[in-house]
Amino acid sequence: MNKQGHFLPLTEEIKKVISIPVILTGGITYPDIVEMLPSEGKLDLIGLGRAILKV
Repeated sequence: MNKQGHFLPLTEEIKKVISIPVILTGGITYPDIVEMLPSEGKLDLIGLGRAILKV
């Protein structure tokens, strides 16, 4: 599997220090990743654009 979520490391660090919802965008293309990351508490929302257009 290729690297998913170009900004995931940055998103995780931001999530640690703020109390508002954090959204990750950029490079999410696999449905299993969309389900996994929020359940791990690394972020609150995932923004999808091109991945949806490819369907």
